[in-house]
Formats: sequence, structure tokens, C-alpha cells
Amino acid sequence: MAELATQHPAALLTPVPTPWGPAGAVVMCLLPILFLILVTMVKRIMLPSRVGLPAAAALMAVVRLAYLSAPPLEVLPAALDGCLEALIPLSVVFGAIALFKTMEYTKCMPWMMLHVKSLSAGNPVAEVFLIGWAFACTIEGIGGFGAPVALGAPMLVSLGHEPLPSVVVLVILNSLCSHLGSVGMVVWFSFNDMGLGDANILLIGAKATVMVGVGAFVCAPMAASFLVPWREIFRNWLFICLSLLSAIVPTFVVATYSQDFPVVVGGAVSSASVPVDELVEVPPLTLKDTLLRSMPIWLTVIILLITRVPQMKVKGLVTSTSPSFTVNFGTLGKFSMSSSLVLQLSAILTSPDASFTYQLLYVPCILPFIAAAVITLLVHRRDLDTPKLWTAPFKEAYARMAGTVAAMMGALALAEMIRTGGAGSPAFIVGYYFSAWLGKGYVAVAGLLGALSSFVGGSVMAGNLTFGDIQKDRVAGLLGALSSFVGGSVMAGNLTFGDIQKVAAVRIGVPVTSMLALQDATCCAGKMICIANILACKAVMNLSHVGEGELIKRTALPALVLIVVSTAMSCLFLFAAPGQQLVWPDHPLPAA
Repeated sequence: MAELATQHPAALLTPVPTPWGPAGAVVMCLLPILFLILVTMVKRIMLPSRVGLPAAAALMAVVRLAYLSAPPLEVLPAALDGCLEALIPLSVVFGAIALFKTMEYTKCMPWMMLHVKSLSAGNPVAEVFLIGWAFACTIEGIGGFGAPVALGAPMLVSLGHEPLPSVVVLVILNSLCSHLGSVGMVVWFSFNDMGLGDANILLIGAKATVMVGVGAFVCAPMAASFLVPWREIFRNWLFICLSLLSAIVPTFVVATYSQDFPVVVGGAVSSASVPVDELVEVPPLTLKDTLLRSMPIWLTVIILLITRVPQMKVKGLVTSTSPSFTVNFGTLGKFSMSSSLVLQLSAILTSPDASFTYQLLYVPCILPFIAAAVITLLVHRRDLDTPKLWTAPFKEAYARMAGTVAAMMGALALAEMIRTGGAGSPAFIVGYYFSAWLGKGYVAVAGLLGALSSFVGGSVMAGNLTFGDIQKDRVAGLLGALSSFVGGSVMAGNLTFGDIQKVAAVRIGVPVTSMLALQDATCCAGKMICIANILACKAVMNLSHVGEGELIKRTALPALVLIVVSTAMSCLFLFAAPGQQLVWPDHPLPAA
């Protein structure tokens, strides 16, 4: 134990003492989340998220201050930091809405949908997997940030599908390709500071691809069933299997060699593998029409590639944090702006751990969405019905965002207060005692806890970062799903729980990469039910009249299936039969 403590001091941390013991601490830490579930899911209550989420955040602040005795200068900066972090997804959604309204006003969207309809011969199964799977995988691998849902759901609606089930389908299918994220960032960024080395980082991505890939063969048909009758799904089972395999297999192969482009390659191969001749002959198209009408899409993809692929040498130019000037706002914090237009507010309310960074040219808002929208308006200006439509896409985007701001800020403020505070954070307290109580049974519920974390915050990345080192070999799957439910994205989930998962795996002697892969995979399940993700989809599709609970009821079962499948698959990598070696052990860890 002394050697372990030397190598991994966090493994010996214990939660801060609380007045009502461990059980009381867990109940109190979960109280704001239980309150949020109650007011979101119970039909007689069903508070709108713009009320429920800020209320839950306020309740968490009371729990932290009054019960956990957290310092005010730890809790309040975390809440403010969360509110500022909400500006990132809000700006991404604004840009996505503006681009799609531009495509409508310039007649690009109707043109594209006409030819997609022709390509699929009106086969709804082909439409779902062309747009919701192959296209979504490609965009997720390049841009992430919910762009596949923002781009794909309006496409399905333009093909004649209902808005609500279209959103449900895209949320589920996009979650199935979110385990690696934009250029693999969900894995390499989330786990980069754990001292695992590049070889083990690749192992995490490859193992997570297997777990999510197996789950996709059950969850993807379930998603399609919201738009297509089951008899059509069974009739097209071979097409569905080939469509899934055409993305999963290349993703897995590339994931064993590269951290950056597995999902991009998988999506591109799947898109190119559609058996067009078996559907219908596509009408003849001129190269000029094709390039001009599809400009918003390929221009978005090109800009994302240029700004994210390291070999392009542009990423550093738009993410440099070297400040060109700094302004001190006293106890509020220190503001700086770099020559790359990276905005930073550090030492928020004098807290050294609370800081906010907004990369103006890297967050997918101005580049690529706003830039693509402006260029499209310029090129297709003659297709506008009136000159006033120049500003209409941006005005409509702003109008749609009005009701989302309070909810998004409440969600991320709640997430920050859950995961900050070290051994005194609600995330650490819940994970520590759950693993102690459940022992080896922890693995059975770990996925559900991980999904729950994404439910509140909206991302897989947050979930992994929140629960990563707590997971052990026990409740890892449930905890991973919970972390994504709270943290807001797959990457945020990984960042929130990742360190805890690693320490737990080291203490009980199971492969660290298998534990972190389970964390990553179950965060994808959490993304299916996360409120922040659903809020963004509602804003894009103008579904303000639909309660978040109505969407969660539809996505909850596929999320649960993915948790169960991922947890079962993880057992193959976590444990070995008596006298047998592990199926897929870790690579040797680099020297400390």
C-alpha cells in the first residue's frame, strides 16, 4: 500500500466527514439530482428546464454550503464558471441554427433533400442510416459539439419525417458514435494527463469502440423504430447490419493506430458504402450545381478539417493563449485576450481553480457555421426572395435561443458544483461510498451512474472526468453513464470521473484501460438522456412546446440497453477466468 500511495496518492483519499454519516452524505449529494428528475419526469409537475435546472443548481449550492461545509469561495466560483461555460454550447447551437436557416432561404436545403430522397428511393430505412448514421459519424468525427444532431435532424424533417421522432433518432445514433468525439479528443484529451502513455490511450479508444459497436446493433434499430415500422426494419436487416459494420469496423481498425481520425474514417467509409444501385438511379447532376448547392455542408467540413487537423498548422493559430493584453477586474477575476482571439477569465472570485476560456475561432460557431452561412448567402444571394432575408437566419437563430439560456446555464452550473472540490465534491462522495458498499457488484450499476451524470450536464466528456478514478471494477458502467448525465458531454464526463476510475482500477488490480473504456462507453448512454443535449436539439428544431421528459422517455430504453451491453462487454476485458490471462491487458505504464 505504501508503494501504491507513492505512485497514486489520490488512491488513499477519503471523503470529508459529514454530520449524518456515509448514507446521509450520499442522499444529500444526490438530492438536487433527484429533485431535477422529479420535476422533469413527473407529468403533474414537469417544470420547464429554464426553471428546474437553475432551481436544482441553487439546491446543490445549499447542500454544498450548509451540509458539506464547503467554502463559499469554492462553491460560488464553480457556479459562475458553469454559467460561463454555457456560452460554448449556446454559441454552437446559435451557429448551427443560423446555417440551416440560411440553407432554407437560399434553396440549398430543398435541393439537397430532393437528391437524398432520390438516392434512397424514398426508403425511410435508407434515409435514417444515410443521415442519422453515416453522415452523423463523419460530422461527429470532425466537429463534435452536437453538430451531427443540429445538422441531421433538420435534414430528416426536410425529407418529410416528423420533428420529434427525428430528434430522438439523431440523439440516439449520434451518441453511438460519440465515444471518440471530434478528432478523437474525447479520449486523448480526457485521459492525456493520467500518465498512461500513447499506447494505452489507443487501447481505451479501441476497447470503447468494441463496447459501443456491439451495443449499436441493438440500439440503432431501436432508434430507427421511432421513424420506421419494425416490419420495415426487419425487411432491411441486412442493409442495417452492413451500414453499421461499414462504420464500426474501419473505426476500430483506425483506432488501434491513430487517436485523431477513427470516427471520421468510419463515417466516410459508411457514406461511400451505401448500395446506391439497389435503391434507385440518381438523376444526372452537373458538377457546378452539386458544388454550389452542397456548399454549406462541404464548406463546414473543410473549415473543421483545416482548424482541427494538426498537420494543417492552423489549430495553433486559432487556439494560442498567449495574451496580447490583460485587464484586472479585481476580485471578479483577471480577463485576457490573446492574438488568436482566445478569451480567458481566470481566478474567478479569487478562486485559483475557477477559470473560463472561450476560443472564439475554434469553438464551432464563427468557424465554421457563421462563416459558411455568410459565404452561402453571398454565393446564392439571387435565390433570396427579398434582400431583407440577409439577416433573417441570424434573427431567427437568436429568437430560438432566448428560452435556452437559463436552462443551459443552470445545467452547467449544477455540473460544476457536483464535480469540483476534490474529496469534498458530491461526485467523489457518491462514487467512493457506492464502490465501498457494493463491492464487486459496483460494476453492475456503474454504467447507470455514469449516464446520470450526463443527464444533468449533457456530455460524455464531463462524465468521464467526473467519475473516472472512482469507478473501480464495480459500478463503473453505471457511474460512467451518470458522469455523462451530469457533465454535459462524453469528454466532460471523462474529465470529471476519469482520475477516480484510474485510482480504483489500480487499487483492485484490473486493467486501467478497460475501466476507462467502460467509463467512456457508458457516457455515450448518458448523452442519450442528457438535458443539455436535448435542450440544444429542441432549440434547433423549434420544439419549445415539447417537454424534455417526453424526449427522455423515448431515449431512456436505448440508453439502458447500451449500459447493459457495455457493462457485459467490459467484463471480458476486466476479468480473466481462473488460470487464464486477461483478454486485452494494459500496455506497460510509462515510468513516472
